[in-house]
Amino acid sequence: MTGSFSLPKPFASSPSESQTPGSLKIVFCDGCGWFARSQWYSYELFQTFHTRRLQKGLEPLISETTIAASENAGDWRMEINNQLVWDRRTDGGFPDLKLVKNRVKEVLDPSVDLGHSEIKCSNSSAETETETDASSLSSGFETHLFIHGDESDVELDEDEMLQMRRMWGVM
Repeated sequence: MTGSFSLPKPFASSPSESQTPGSLKIVFCDGCGWFARSQWYSYELFQTFHTRRLQKGLEPLISETTIAASENAGDWRMEINNQLVWDRRTDGGFPDLKLVKNRVKEVLDPSVDLGHSEIKCSNSSAETETETDASSLSSGFETHLFIHGDESDVELDEDEMLQMRRMWGVM
């Protein structure tokens, strides 16, 4: 099962005026039933890096998405322009959308403002999220959980975050 679509590049007068929009590829294990999850990530990233930018009169950063089934059991990875952004096995499960948007941004254009999805270090000496240990994904960053219907944020410590990741199957 493979799906792909691309849209024509809008309103660039000449190729030198802007960079070429990127290509998003998500490869998933069909036997694991991760097609819907792959579609969701694809949709969210396309909305952020294509549709919303067009609405603001900016060049899109993603012009093509591909979702492809893999024959490798447990496989799930995401690439931008053939550069690996996330691999479920080496990065410790499935990424939080905020984290993956920031990784995609770093590949496409680090100057892009993601608004509320921007990861901001709460600690000036915090390193980027290059460690593969799942418990380290939130280290150095403020962690908030919004409870629907309640307008307060809930602070979670590392153990609570680890428990939440296990409960939601992202480890």
